[in-house]
Amino acid sequence: MECVEIRDRLLAGELPEGAAFEAHLEGCAACRELVSKDARLGRSLASAASSVETGPELLDQVEKSLSDERGLRAWLRSRPTSVRLALSVWLVLLILTVFVLTRRRVDFALYPELRRDLLFALFGLGVFFAALRALTGVLRPRRRLQVALALGALGVPVLAALLPRAHVAHSASLEGTIADFAPRALGCFGMGALASAPLVVLLVYSNREDRITPLTAAFAAASAGFAANLVLHAHCAITDPAHLALGHALVGLVWWLALSSTRVLSRAG
Repeated sequence: MECVEIRDRLLAGELPEGAAFEAHLEGCAACRELVSKDARLGRSLASAASSVETGPELLDQVEKSLSDERGLRAWLRSRPTSVRLALSVWLVLLILTVFVLTRRRVDFALYPELRRDLLFALFGLGVFFAALRALTGVLRPRRRLQVALALGALGVPVLAALLPRAHVAHSASLEGTIADFAPRALGCFGMGALASAPLVVLLVYSNREDRITPLTAAFAAASAGFAANLVLHAHCAITDPAHLALGHALVGLVWWLALSSTRVLSRAG
């Protein structure tokens, strides 16, 4: 059962029932609100809608609203948060696995093991928690804390990039400097952006907000930034902090600027 079916029944003066209805309510806060307290809100909205004179413009709006609640996006939005989060994590793990199997960094065995694994853990946890905040929305009473967390998440890859050089034990770790700096940094940035793009699309299209707020966009971008750095950490052997900062760490910040300045944040997409 989808949102549109529930709203159609409320408009007809009926209260939906059944297992499919109950399963939908578990993952859809909007519909739970409509049917709570004996569907008081849903019945009042249905009553108000029935008293409004219909016309071509209203019918166009209704058709558009119904079309928005069907298809893949409606299915994604109706899934429980745990399912949407699991899909996001699995997607990143799939992309990471492809890179590890086909494009693993050539200095993998020479990179300090503890630092290598800690960075993998940091970026992986960053993907998880930032995606969780992007999918669940922002609580108003804790808005200032959420702003601080979003900015911190966007800045973590930058701080990680500026750590002292990990090693110079492989010739590839010394590349990407002087004349080769710009093309190598741009190449890694493009690779990170492409690798994280599927996650951005999934987080935007499975979000339940009618219009994604800039703060939610910041968490989605931060999650994409962590995903990009996770993949690039598995692939790129260059250990120069300047390369890591400009070629790796800026992916999340650029995603935030892109999401905040385009119309993909509207529910209609």
